Amino acid sequence: MDVDGETVVAWLRTWGAEAVLGVLAVVGLVAGVRGSPLALLLGAALAVATADRVRLRLDNRSLAEAVEETSEVRVSAARQETLADEATATERAEEPAAAGDADR
Repeated sequence: MDVDGETVVAWLRTWGAEAVLGVLAVVGLVAGVRGSPLALLLGAALAVATADRVRLRLDNRSLAEAVEETSEVRVSAARQETLADEATATERAEEPAAAGDADR
């Protein structure tokens, strides 16, 4: 897998807040296990908030993919309708010419 600077920056823009919250949650949980109940509580709250943010971000990605797929289907259907309309218009334009040739 080739990772360049642009990929890293894109990942940080997308997942940066979740990564920072996750690290803070782990630090709070570790401090809580070592004897600080307040740190444990805050770490647990941050872990829950981080998990919720990740869930929302993944849901949004799934929704964006579904919208994109639907858009592609609509564009494809519109192109097919346009091609069918053009074919019908071409056939209609050729019909009077053919009828005129039959009279001769």
